[in-house]
Amino acid sequence: QDKNKYQTPKHRKEHDPEEYLRGAVAATVNVVVTFPANKLMFRQQLENLSVTRAFRGMRAEGWRNLYRGVGPPLAQAAISKSLMFGLASDYEAFLLNENVVGSPALAAHVGALMAGSTEALLAPLERIQTLLQTSKFNSRYDHAWDVARSLRVHGVREYYRGIRPVVIRNSLSTALYLGLKDPSRDALEAIVPPTERGSVAGFVASFVSGGLLGASLSTLFFPLNVAKSVMQKQVGGPHAPLWATLVDVYRDRGGVQGMYRGVSVNMSRSLMSWGIITSVHDLMRGRRKRSEERRVG
Repeated sequence: QDKNKYQTPKHRKEHDPEEYLRGAVAATVNVVVTFPANKLMFRQQLENLSVTRAFRGMRAEGWRNLYRGVGPPLAQAAISKSLMFGLASDYEAFLLNENVVGSPALAAHVGALMAGSTEALLAPLERIQTLLQTSKFNSRYDHAWDVARSLRVHGVREYYRGIRPVVIRNSLSTALYLGLKDPSRDALEAIVPPTERGSVAGFVASFVSGGLLGASLSTLFFPLNVAKSVMQKQVGGPHAPLWATLVDVYRDRGGVQGMYRGVSVNMSRSLMSWGIITSVHDLMRGRRKRSEERRVG
């Protein structure tokens, strides 16, 4: 076994530190564009409102509060997507180059699971975002640092309230997204006649395939997000188990349909959000690849 450990790997993968930058830039563009829709969906989830009532509530609060709480999700998204793309690439390279895993496909899947789990370290940012976007806390908390200071009296664990649904959601969704991202884009791009393929067709293929994939995965894990929001809106007190929270939400909202309240806005937001993230990431990666090809040529 020790001898095999030091054998030359059958497959090697170069580390690509620019994956961290691509993820951060893609996430930043996405948050600026989609934050209002995301806030509308969040209000529906947390307060069990229709789209119309949630929109009227946000409009009554005024434009000044439209981007209230954007700081934590902007920071969280930029760091999260930077880690998602960067760590998945680094974990995959480590697993292959150190002969931990011999199959490139398996290394990619395991690396994505590890990257998604690592992202859960950023759960305190989601926690702060939840409290800032909850209307009953509008007068209690002024900004993100105010929330962070107030939670400190409850101990470190309070920052990680609702961590279990975050870990499950992040690890599984990251593995599925990164595993299906390139194949789905290539399949969609293959529909376009060879004579019409180019950078525009590639960008559109990335946007559409990434949007559809992201919307599907976010819908699949939507009940976990609802449970996470319900768990994180509480300050202090006992930490409710994930399963008990899901059961309570199911009962309080009258079944599965109630658990999916807000899913229509979520799907629309995810189509746009993951379309932006995927297309910006692929665009930056494609430019890097073309630049390398020109240098080699």
